[in-house]
Amino acid sequence: MTQICATAQYLGLEPMTQTHLMWLASAALCDTLIQTLPVGWEKCKQRGGKGRLPLYYYNSTLRRSQWEHPSLTHWRSVLHELQSIERQHISDSAAGASRDASEARTAMLWVEAVDAGAA
Repeated sequence: MTQICATAQYLGLEPMTQTHLMWLASAALCDTLIQTLPVGWEKCKQRGGKGRLPLYYYNSTLRRSQWEHPSLTHWRSVLHELQSIERQHISDSAAGASRDASEARTAMLWVEAVDAGAA
């Protein structure tokens, strides 16, 4: 599995069915590979304990710490926003198609009624 596909799945994307959003996984992967963190974030090591402890990220402005790279958190929120827009668009399209079908049925009934009255 490529790193981009792994990143896509980590973010919640399905690489085979959501190919139009794979650019997002690529951007997230690029952001995690560069040394520079987003403004306000710093990489920290846990103190104490035995063995090798994982790194975590801390933002002193937000007073927030997290295990996940801040860029992944950002790109996941962008993904959720895009998916929400897609769902709304699909819902609006379906409602429009349903309305168009209903109007077509009404028009057909009207034409049949007019034709029946003329006969």
